[in-house]
Amino acid sequence: MLKSFYETHSLADAGFPIIFHYDIMSMHTPFLAHWHENIKIIYCTDGEMLINSDLEAYTVKKGEIAIINSGMVHTFISTNVTCGYYCLIIDISLCDMYGIDISETKFNQVIKNEDSIKIFDEIVQELSERRVKYKTAVVALCLKLLTEFCRYEIKEHIKNNFANLKAINMVKIAINYIKSNFENKITVSDICTHTGYSKYHFCGTFHEITEKTVVEYINLVRCLNAKKIAFLRCK
Repeated sequence: MLKSFYETHSLADAGFPIIFHYDIMSMHTPFLAHWHENIKIIYCTDGEMLINSDLEAYTVKKGEIAIINSGMVHTFISTNVTCGYYCLIIDISLCDMYGIDISETKFNQVIKNEDSIKIFDEIVQELSERRVKYKTAVVALCLKLLTEFCRYEIKEHIKNNFANLKAINMVKIAINYIKSNFENKITVSDICTHTGYSKYHFCGTFHEITEKTVVEYINLVRCLNAKKIAFLRCK
């Protein structure tokens, strides 16, 4: 797999390969385009969000599930004043252990299947109540959910052609370069030289995939890093 920047998922418990949280985002919540090898499952509980994933845009409404497939550069934004959602991240190690190749398998992005939604509700309940052996129950339910996806939600037609894959990989390389050098003075020309593409082609493609200009992305990385440092200093 291409080695470039992706969102790092730190497991609080190495024996529990699941990350789970509830978030509320507004129309103005900053969101950096990124990617990761794990599978991310979003369950929208309130409002509506627009997700852009590897050049495909789709809307997720209240009561629907969205899947962010492994390795896909993605960003999302609330299309309402606020949008509430559960975020479930299943570590790739669990998938590999049970022969579910999420690196190669791509699932449908929006899930409306009642059985899948019911399983997700059970996961929420287990993680909320935390009864005896709840982690074991959650892992079993996550495997059941992935099995449901494998049986009924595998994407039959992958739209990404060779040109699209090259563009996506170019953006991954650029994001990695920005994340590694944002503390220094960097220019669009520097990034173009690093990726090996012309400024015209690079800037247009970067904006299409990340929904931000290169300068906006660099400034947002710097801003979020400054906020993180300020937060840690106040702890």
